[in-house]
Amino acid sequence: MRHLAAAAAALVASLVPGRLADDDKDVDTMESCWLDEPGGSSGSVAQRCCMPRPCGLADCWAPPSFTYEFCCDEPACRNLNVEEIKRALDLAVASLPNENASQLAFRTAPEAFREMLQRGLRGLQLTLPDGFQACNCALAYAAAVLLWHREESPHVAYLLKPRWFLDGISWRTVVSLGWGSLFGWLDRFPPAGLDEGTAGQQLDNSEACQIATIKTWDKAATARWVEANVGADAARLLQEQDVDGEVLLSLKEDDLEKLGIESFGSRRKLALRLQDMASIAGACEVNRSAHSLPEVLPPDADLGERKDALGQFLDAAQSQARAVVKLPEDRYGDSALEPPFGEFLASLRKANIFRDVWQRVSDDLAWRRKGQKCVVARGQENLGRWLACEPWEYSLNANFASLLPKVAGKEGLKDGLGESSVAICVLGAPRTVVKTYESIRLKVVEELGGDAFVYVPFSGLFTPALEDELKLLGRAVTAIVVPDVDKKTFEGRTFGEFRDPRLPLLYGKANGPWRAPLFGQMGSSMWGYHNQHCCRRMVESYEEQRNRQYEWVVFARADMFWVQPHPPLEVLSPDFVHVPVGQDNNFYNNNPLRGINDRHAVVPRGWFEAYFNRWEVLLDGRAWRYLEPVAEADHEMNTEQYLLLHLQALGVKIRRYPPLSFLVHCTEGPQCQHLYKGTDLRRQRWTQTAKYWTELIEARRTTLDDFHYVKRQEKGWIWAAMKVHVGWNWGAIPKGNWD
Repeated sequence: MRHLAAAAAALVASLVPGRLADDDKDVDTMESCWLDEPGGSSGSVAQRCCMPRPCGLADCWAPPSFTYEFCCDEPACRNLNVEEIKRALDLAVASLPNENASQLAFRTAPEAFREMLQRGLRGLQLTLPDGFQACNCALAYAAAVLLWHREESPHVAYLLKPRWFLDGISWRTVVSLGWGSLFGWLDRFPPAGLDEGTAGQQLDNSEACQIATIKTWDKAATARWVEANVGADAARLLQEQDVDGEVLLSLKEDDLEKLGIESFGSRRKLALRLQDMASIAGACEVNRSAHSLPEVLPPDADLGERKDALGQFLDAAQSQARAVVKLPEDRYGDSALEPPFGEFLASLRKANIFRDVWQRVSDDLAWRRKGQKCVVARGQENLGRWLACEPWEYSLNANFASLLPKVAGKEGLKDGLGESSVAICVLGAPRTVVKTYESIRLKVVEELGGDAFVYVPFSGLFTPALEDELKLLGRAVTAIVVPDVDKKTFEGRTFGEFRDPRLPLLYGKANGPWRAPLFGQMGSSMWGYHNQHCCRRMVESYEEQRNRQYEWVVFARADMFWVQPHPPLEVLSPDFVHVPVGQDNNFYNNNPLRGINDRHAVVPRGWFEAYFNRWEVLLDGRAWRYLEPVAEADHEMNTEQYLLLHLQALGVKIRRYPPLSFLVHCTEGPQCQHLYKGTDLRRQRWTQTAKYWTELIEARRTTLDDFHYVKRQEKGWIWAAMKVHVGWNWGAIPKGNWD
């Protein structure tokens, strides 16, 4: 038994977070911990760097790597599951008042619901009031419970506790993480005793709200109200005791009996009416808070002010909810003393809180589903302040001009924004789970002193969380965020933009992922060409506005993590496009074609149009001139091979430089399909930093001397052109001679 007890104690000790051992105190918990560790989160270094934390803690492990785990070891909380539950919730709310909305949600993501409710998190209680269960996975779990079970069921009462919803997670966080539709689901029923029409009425100027100023009543006004609601005898007794409105609100049934109100029915009726008045006063207070916040921000306002205004409203609403539902004072006491979750929701619904919150949140969601074009000024700590935003949507004739001239001279815009000789295109959907934006700002944009142009398609919503992430990119002359489209919509839109309806038939003959997602091909290559087209339009529009061209245009993918600063332009020749070494993906599917790295490029202005115009030459048919031989030879071609073929056709000269960045994993979305989804791999945790380990190794070899085991930059190494720049040898190398 002693051995068994010792084993049990060891197990408990392994699950409880403790202090670092003496030899672990200096362990690096940031990027070097992850970048040097091939095992990712399961490797020995990661286990020392990133100690397990209490179940549900949001920052379970430190960036720049990531984990899908909720309890540091929970596959149910993979990002794919969480996002599918979120999508199911949005669809269910959008279908209301459909009585089968919950079934629609389950049919949308059946496997995610099973993972949440029947496997990994089965039986988990959301009850902690201290923020340990305030993360994406906790919200996904709560949404799954409320969608699958009737809210008055014992399952909901057991799994969800009012204390968690009122104190354990901020409503501001709920909306910031993209779960605002949860309030729409909670608002789907009218308050008890009210029909839909009555429930939807605003209370701000109603008689009820005027009455709800009960604290300001004198004893005569208090007596009149008591007489109207309970009777003259009770009113007389209270007036004799100098009871005014404020005192009346503090009275309990025992106090009323001591004051001489002998009738139990009169005492109970008065207590119930006072309880109703408190709820009405709470709803009125929430409405007053809502209408005191700005509905329309001035044109040059910081985009963050909109988020802050909504956050203030949500904080006020949550505070009012706490006033409506009085929970036991002991935050860590027995949760059995709390009302059942369904009864708790009914109380807030009766106070009209969900209706008011959902009205404000749904207005914000409608705005966040639209595209925006903004200027980004310098804010605190060099983070971006998004200004002068205006609605924007993509079309062939869309206006890509910068809004910078409209707000020139504003704070954060007076230090040279728009005056650089270098334009930097940061492109791509925010589909990564490793935070790349800060490394791009520090090691590319600021290192080169460039003007950033940002084009970011978002999936579903331009969430406050995404807004915060984009601030890490810093300043930008033009920043466009636009709703992403699914494969079917993208294909239909693209086919509609082809200048000749015969072009799809021709391109259909040239097989391979270079044309994805068209023709059912897996991948996102065409999105990449489209994103480059949009940045080219932004850069050219601003060049016209400032009457001066840029000398260099840098293409920087948003999902590249930069290990070291970008090479200085002084060592690069303006006669060549400069591309990182490696990741050329030659001879795809055993064809004889070579490729070239398409993840980053430093492009002199003379080659700007040639490098960035793959979208245009596809739309107008010029690309078929060099695609036709590939189609006739029946070669399957990838994106890198298509880029090399395109540049070769236009005579672009190329030089290479050692790589300093690598592609990180992406979360599933229109531009990132997870090929393992239909296999057993979907059950495995996916926690490596780099998408391709060979690329990570290539980047590390640039900075690490493998022979002396030192970091070159720490030993004073500098960039230099080691030989005269010469053109890329376009001569074909037969595949048989390559090895």
